[in-house]
Amino acid sequence: MNLRRLEYFVVLARELHFGRAAERLHLAQPGLSQQIKVFEKECGVQLFERSSHGVRLTEAGRVLLEEGPAILSQVERTLDRVRAAGQGHTGSLRAVLTRSVAFGLPDTIVTVFRERHPAVEVTTDVAWTARNVEMLRAGEVDAAFVRLPLLDASDLGILVLGDTEAVVACPADHPLAAKHRIERDDLRDQTLISWPRAQAPGYFDEMHRVIFGGTPPSKVLWEPDPEHLLAAVDSGRGVSVVDSERASTLRSDRVVIRKFASPIPRFEFGVAWNARREEPVLSAFLHVCRELSGSGDH
Repeated sequence: MNLRRLEYFVVLARELHFGRAAERLHLAQPGLSQQIKVFEKECGVQLFERSSHGVRLTEAGRVLLEEGPAILSQVERTLDRVRAAGQGHTGSLRAVLTRSVAFGLPDTIVTVFRERHPAVEVTTDVAWTARNVEMLRAGEVDAAFVRLPLLDASDLGILVLGDTEAVVACPADHPLAAKHRIERDDLRDQTLISWPRAQAPGYFDEMHRVIFGGTPPSKVLWEPDPEHLLAAVDSGRGVSVVDSERASTLRSDRVVIRKFASPIPRFEFGVAWNARREEPVLSAFLHVCRELSGSGDH
């Protein structure tokens, strides 16, 4: 059944006048008459009785008039849903945040996306960069916020969203707490409290290259996350290089935050996705990422 001709039929069935129906449909009257004849042939029945007195519905035509408008409405609703899905307005999105930048821009991106696409079911989780990449490759999530750079990421799409400043957290009674700015060399002989490299190898290597150069810190204590890092600093076990926003959120009164001397160390974060599986909902999510970050693909 041709849906356009069904629409022509419904209009004519309601008007029962070829001239008025043709005017409503913005068609020439002979063209409408021809389309109705073709439609009757498609249906295999006569839908209208034509006479010198005008046109009226046959019994078959009356049945189709009862069903036809509902068919057209259902098709239109279906097309609306199809278009919405194609534009990323419906469906689901699974995103995983990274702990060191779980708040700030990533959180804003998720919030804005939810507001703009209320029909999309959004689920979020929080882990560390290496785990986020594992989940992405396993198909467990659609988008993963990560610390950059990533190692061996040729199969992934990556969008840089911004960067964060690294600062030094030290106990309030530590000699470094008296300094206004921390030089890189100030950390050489300090006990450094760090998170494991395996959580974000690329980011870890880049941070150590920028801050320590080719000489790694001599004494390192390992803690699993920013909360434990700063708790260890609080207890006086050592100093730590941490993200400034995270440090300001988590530090206690017994922890002092000091900035580095110029050049200020800053490290990028972004969002990654499977470059071979960019579905409409994911594309809509990445559009929000690009808009709010003012960033481009890398």
